[in-house]
Amino acid sequence: MVRVCGVFGTWQLMALVASLHQERDERERASEINTIDAYPGDDYLILYETAGVPDEFKNVLHDLAAAIWPWKRIVPAFDLVTNERRMPQHRYDIALRSIRERLGLTADTPDELWVCFLTRPAEKALFEAFPRASIILYEDGAQSSIELFLINPHKPLALFKSSCAASIASFFS
Repeated sequence: MVRVCGVFGTWQLMALVASLHQERDERERASEINTIDAYPGDDYLILYETAGVPDEFKNVLHDLAAAIWPWKRIVPAFDLVTNERRMPQHRYDIALRSIRERLGLTADTPDELWVCFLTRPAEKALFEAFPRASIILYEDGAQSSIELFLINPHKPLALFKSSCAASIASFFS
């Protein structure tokens, strides 16, 4: 299986890796094989940030990613994956082709595309770059699963943890 995963910050990276651990563990239990030793796929990571960040942030994000998951390739795409809404078609086509070239993949190669947003222009560009890939949404659950006005600031956020957030906590324990 070939997966392209996108992150734009350290928290998203933690949520992604926790989700990948959870998915691997579930697959391991279902098939009763040791997927740590026999991982059946290639994971590619694309790094981007739509608001612009300093080089230090980019370097830290890359180094952290390299330390916590066995990626086939980590590709910075801070210049390509943006939230620019009005891009000329020829420039958009070049950006999509450049994303694929940096990853070393064709448009049809990835089986899955893991993202933490579905509606922003940045993620839509990834969907266009890999139109046949299944889209997997990963996230911590706090923002999209709970209406913010229901959160009581006097109760700990742990009451609202999703299974992904629980995986993050166990990942660091």
